[in-house]
Amino acid sequence: MKLSNWRLLCRQNTKYTKIAFEKKIESAELLKLDTLHTGVKIFLEKMYRRTPISLISLRANRKNLDEQLDYLQLTKYFASVLNGQSTEEKPEKRAETKAKLIQNYYKLFPKDSIYIGDTITDILAARLLGFSSFAIIWGHTSQERLMKFDPDQILPHISSALELLIPGGRWQL
Repeated sequence: MKLSNWRLLCRQNTKYTKIAFEKKIESAELLKLDTLHTGVKIFLEKMYRRTPISLISLRANRKNLDEQLDYLQLTKYFASVLNGQSTEEKPEKRAETKAKLIQNYYKLFPKDSIYIGDTITDILAARLLGFSSFAIIWGHTSQERLMKFDPDQILPHISSALELLIPGGRWQL
C-alpha cells in the first residue's frame, strides 16, 4: 500500500488504524525518509566531545532504530542507545518507562543531567529522574501544550540549547 493510501486510511479515528499506522510509520522504508532538523549534527558534534550523550527511545523495533541511526550517521555520537517498548498512550506511563530505562542502565547518574526532548513524555521523565528538562518545540507537541507541563527551558531549536550549555560563544553555528 502506498504511503498516501496509508495517510488516508489513518485519518479514520480507530484504534486499529492507529496501530497499523504506527507499524507502518516505523518501517525501515519510511524511516529512511526522515531528515535531521537544522542544527542537530552541530549540537551532537559539539556536545559528545564534552559529555556522554544517551538516546532514549520507545521505538517498537530496535533494529530499525539502529539502522536509522546508522543511515543518518548519528551512531558515533551516543554513548548509549536505550530503547524500550510501551503500548501505553498516556504520557505519564510512557515517562515511567523511559525513566526506568535510564535508572536500570546507569544505576547512579549525575543530578546535574539534562534531559532534552520534544514531548510531554520527555518532560515528565526528566521530572521523575530529577533532571533539568529542555523542551524543543519542533515535534508534534505545540509550545502551548509543552508549557503546561513546566519544563525548565522551552527552546525553538536544538542549537538554542548550545547557547545555554556551552559558555563563551563556542556554540555558534
